[in-house]
Amino acid sequence: MRDVKSALRRRNSELINHWMRNLPQTAGRRGWIERFRVALGMSITDLAERVGVSRPSLSRLEAREKEGAVTIKQMDKVAEAMGGKFIYAIVPADGKIE
Repeated sequence: MRDVKSALRRRNSELINHWMRNLPQTAGRRGWIERFRVALGMSITDLAERVGVSRPSLSRLEAREKEGAVTIKQMDKVAEAMGGKFIYAIVPADGKIE
């Protein structure tokens, strides 16, 4: 049983370390919603319609994301409306699991 736990721990550590090397850590001064929307060439009005909210509501959502005040459910819904997928993760503070 100990060998199985050790192998599982090692495999999960390898996966997390791989993700840490390949995923951006921040969206910069823009949030992920705005950055992805702009990359798609989508206006805030277009995205609001796809999500099923008003333009001001989506604008507030983008602002709340930058403050860290959105829910996982909201991020998932917006990502899906843009044809994307929201990925949530806990990563090691020092960048690697030993």
